[in-house]
Amino acid sequence: EKQENLKSEIESQLKEQIKDDLDKEKETAIKKLQKDFENQRLKDEKEMMIQNKRLSQRVAEMEKQLSQKSMEIQGEVQEELLQDFLKRKFMGDKIEEIKKGAKGGDCILTINTASQKNIGQIYFESKSTKDFKEEWIDKFLKDMQNKDIGIGILVTEALPKNFESDEGFQSRHGGKILIIPFDYSLIHTIVDSIRSKIIDGVKSEVSVDIPRTMQNLYDHITGNSFQLSVRTFHQNIKKMEKLIEKEKSFMEKNIADREMRLEEMKSDFRDILL
Repeated sequence: EKQENLKSEIESQLKEQIKDDLDKEKETAIKKLQKDFENQRLKDEKEMMIQNKRLSQRVAEMEKQLSQKSMEIQGEVQEELLQDFLKRKFMGDKIEEIKKGAKGGDCILTINTASQKNIGQIYFESKSTKDFKEEWIDKFLKDMQNKDIGIGILVTEALPKNFESDEGFQSRHGGKILIIPFDYSLIHTIVDSIRSKIIDGVKSEVSVDIPRTMQNLYDHITGNSFQLSVRTFHQNIKKMEKLIEKEKSFMEKNIADREMRLEEMKSDFRDILL
């Protein structure tokens, strides 16, 4: 009986010990699993953050490339519009396009008359960006010097901060470079005036004296007569634009009032029928 009781007691203690050992092992296993899970979660989060960062950088790069491409396309469109306009307005002259990717501006207008060819040139460069950059001017002047052209016109959407809109244009480097907005009327007026002055200078001399001709052209551009003419012409354009906008607004309002009155008449007519 004692042996049986001892055996039962020992079995009970062993079972209890085994149960405690299993519980500890189970708890240890659970803690290990939790730790492994947490480590894996942190690792996944870290990898996800790295992937998101790379993705954000890639998206930013693509947006930048798309923006640059869009600006390039806009610039190319403006170049083509400018060249087409010059070809239409000055059909007797030669418009030479500077190839894409080549160093320099956009095109060169070579002045021709019925009796004489290649009596002068005007260098053109167009910019279609949000902000005006002063470094354009020095680069443009250097390109003009490389091409041996004495007068250049920079046509730009973005204008210098000190640009006076009433003036219509701004001259730099002693009148060698003119900065004008992309306005067909202004472009035509200024180019036509410069062109006529160069032709008149050549006609008045038996042998063409280029420095003297350029001096006359500079005096003409910086003189009050030219500036006042361009300013007056530009102001008249602005007045006409405001007048057209005013008339357009009045007509749109008038039409809207008539349409409203027509709807009221239709409504009254429906009421009569019903």
